[in-house]
Amino acid sequence: ILVLLISFCCARVSGQFHYILNIKTSTIGKTKVYFNIKDNNNFKAIKRDSFIIVNNNAQLKGELNQPSNFANFFIWQGRKFRSIDFVIDAGETNINLEFSEDNDRKLKIKNLNTRSNDISFEMQNIRDKYSQIYQRVSNDTSKIFALPKDMSQKCNLEMIKLLQSYPDEYFSLVALNWLGHLKSGVEYAETILATLATFNPKLKNSTLGKEIYNEKTTIISNINSAKISNNVIEFSVRDNNGRVFSNNMLRGQNYIIVFSATWCIPCQHQLP
Repeated sequence: ILVLLISFCCARVSGQFHYILNIKTSTIGKTKVYFNIKDNNNFKAIKRDSFIIVNNNAQLKGELNQPSNFANFFIWQGRKFRSIDFVIDAGETNINLEFSEDNDRKLKIKNLNTRSNDISFEMQNIRDKYSQIYQRVSNDTSKIFALPKDMSQKCNLEMIKLLQSYPDEYFSLVALNWLGHLKSGVEYAETILATLATFNPKLKNSTLGKEIYNEKTTIISNINSAKISNNVIEFSVRDNNGRVFSNNMLRGQNYIIVFSATWCIPCQHQLP
């Protein structure tokens, strides 16, 4: 039992990555700053914290469940708030956090000289480049989310190619995982896997590396299995009354499988 307890404690310690942020500012007074660590897939906050800037300084300590992660700072000013996204790494990092002079909705980070943020900024530059091209062509002020399909695809592929230049950085894995959820399809999944193959073995064999590999190989397998002339995969689900239904019950018959979503209004109209 003692050996098991020691092993469990060691696993717990090795699974946590400590960070320390030393924050300085020359433009933000005695203000409460909110801090979020984000989910790497949907960017929702998975951990929240806050601190007060006193005498132009503050320090923030905590733990990550991986070496680097997406994060952000934001400050409320009346009914408005300013924010800035960045990448937080394990270890000790010095940050200069300032108000942005040219955008009243943004904060600005200076001197955040970490490799993870260098990669993140390069990715942002690629997105900004395609956004500016689209704005010139369409006279539209929309950002990357409004890019047409072909331009969005080129943008994603250029960011994926960028990550191949940083095969030893854990953030490359984090960014590849995020990019992998921007588009579906066999070709795109194969591009993600090909890029993952260029990373060093330690990254590929990490928990996140294996997760990316398993997810993309499953997508490729499922899409190929669903092609015309292939047999339908056998499955079972519970119906509204809790009874188990299996498509084996329909063997030998013609039937249609309709996919829908509970949040989809047209789908709700069709359900009756």
